Parts: sequence; C-alpha cells; structure tokens
Amino acid sequence: MLTEGNNYAYDSSEMRKYVLSTRAHNTVLVDGMEQNRKKTHCWHDDMLTRHSGLQASLSLHVDACRASYDNGYGDEADKTVCHERSVYFVKKLSGLPPFAIIVDRLIASAGIHSYEIQYHLDVDKVTTNRLNITAAPLSIIAPTDNECDVSLSVEYGVMEPEWNGWTADSAVQGDFRPIYIAKYILKGQNIRFATLLLPMDDSKGLIVGLEGSNQIEDTKLCVKLADGRELNFDENEWLERKM
Repeated sequence: MLTEGNNYAYDSSEMRKYVLSTRAHNTVLVDGMEQNRKKTHCWHDDMLTRHSGLQASLSLHVDACRASYDNGYGDEADKTVCHERSVYFVKKLSGLPPFAIIVDRLIASAGIHSYEIQYHLDVDKVTTNRLNITAAPLSIIAPTDNECDVSLSVEYGVMEPEWNGWTADSAVQGDFRPIYIAKYILKGQNIRFATLLLPMDDSKGLIVGLEGSNQIEDTKLCVKLADGRELNFDENEWLERKM
C-alpha cells in the first residue's frame, strides 16, 4: 500500500543520500530532524541475544505489533523524544475489507515539538479532504477532531531545500522518479495520532471515519461506518500495552 525511496546505485549522488535518509521512509521526523542512531550506537556481541523490545500478537482477526525508536534525532542525536509505533492489521471484522490502523506515539521529556508523520504514495493522483487522503488504490483516514495542532501537506518530487518524494526503480544510476509524499504535521509535546489505511476495493464506502484522541495514555479507537454503526476498540485488547 505504501512505497519508499528503495535501493539505489552505490554512488555519491543526491539520490543515493536520499534513499539512506529518514525522509525516504514511512516514519517520523522530529523538528525537521532525521533519525541518527549511528551517532551513539556501538556494537556489542550480546546484541545477538538481546530482546529487541518488539511486541507482537497474531490472531484470527487482528495481527498487532509495536516497537519504538529512542536513539536520537539530528546531528547531535538528541534523545529527548521517543517514537513508538503500533500497527494493527484488521483481517476479518463485521464483513469489512481488510484494513490497517497505525498508531504513533511521540513522547518528549520536555518542550513543544513539530512531528512529521510521512507516507510515500506511488500513485498517479493524490487528493485530500481535511485530514483524509485518497490515493487510489488506497485511502488514508485520520481523526479530524484533534486536541493538538495538526495539518496535512502533500509534496511531489521536491529538491529544495532538501530532496523529498522520490523512488528508485532499480540500482541503476539515473533510474529514479518523483512520487507523492503526504505529511501529517503535529505540534505538541506528548501526542498519540492514529491513521487508518484502507484499500480502495471498499467500493461501497463502508468505512467513513476514525476517532481517537491525542492523549498519549488513551487506547480507545472508533471506526465509523457509512451505515451509522461505530466499531469501538481498545488497543489493550489487541496488544497488551506496557507503559
């Protein structure tokens, strides 16, 4: 449903630099800064047996996983912000087509930050309606009633002030092209933000909305259906949360 910068030629080009960057992936920038794990990372042999911290649960109806990144952002690998992402793949539910809900939690020890949640879309056309995105064969649905400052922007093949919105079709030099990148920009300190990714084979428009507060401790989600029904969920039911 999503793409990214992909693999590219091992050269010194801007495209090579781009595919190695955080900007080329479906994750989060903090205050415009990229992940910088290598600044402080040091290999130890015991890492081969150390638990990664990934939580996962598989079931007949929902597959769930959660992991976090806390190794720093920017040139100085600022570790004051931790990004935790939970992904829920809803396979079988009330006759609905399969869909995924992504829940991002941005947890800062202090201060107000700008968080950019990025989705790369390899499609011919992207349209937006408030915070919802249509990028056939995919719809991205986000809560519209937010307590934090949230905006949505879409870019396509940007080179200035830095590269964004590109994908490589092979590792051959010059074999790359522009794509769309949608960015949810959130401003606050500790924020939960959910998005629902829905394949467009939902021709009847069964799913029309998503509700979920921005409170970091909240685990409730509500999927709104076209027939007026509301499907209420608790993340704890899908994956035990340990805070």
